[in-house]
Amino acid sequence: KWHANFLHWQYNVPVEHAYNGSDISDYPLVEEKEPYAIFMARVMQEKGALEAVTIFREWIKMGHIDYGLIMGEDQYVSNQSYVVAVQQRCDGREVIYMGTAPQEMKIDLLSHAKSLISPLMPPYAEICGLATVEALSCGTPVISVDSGAAREIITPETGIVVHEWSDVIDNYPSLAKIESKACRLRAEEFSPDNMAIRYEQLIQKAMEGGW
Repeated sequence: KWHANFLHWQYNVPVEHAYNGSDISDYPLVEEKEPYAIFMARVMQEKGALEAVTIFREWIKMGHIDYGLIMGEDQYVSNQSYVVAVQQRCDGREVIYMGTAPQEMKIDLLSHAKSLISPLMPPYAEICGLATVEALSCGTPVISVDSGAAREIITPETGIVVHEWSDVIDNYPSLAKIESKACRLRAEEFSPDNMAIRYEQLIQKAMEGGW
């Protein structure tokens, strides 16, 4: 919806939206979490990978987690020097750099994490947020910067949306109140079936005169 509104503002044309359907059948609901948090996105400045390292270190000092994981695509990115900078900030103990990981490993680590963080750096805006839906499907709450579609996916029952990345640090305790089952239920709303239903609605609307 955010993307549709952006295109409307940009080009002054009416735009409708349909949420991407996510097949979460391979993502298990895990209620017993392990003492780590995870960053899972392309390793780039706009996604806040370096900020994620700082957040993890602060959470460790506060006793919230034992370690943090940096995971995501790091080969097909525009700035390899940034990737190197992130790698150098990770010590392999408190913050572990994993980069691109196999799908099965990604699912396993995401499902057992205490939280997923998304310290987006405006003006960059997340159009949808597939990783957010995947995390919620595993019962893993998400804390994200309010940029793009984050607030459309994350509800008060499934995570926290903050104004800027530094706000992530002090908001960890609120994540403990979130129930894994509520996260899973939210993820199920972004199903392929619901996407197909929405497509049918839009097609019907277009046939009746468009929008």
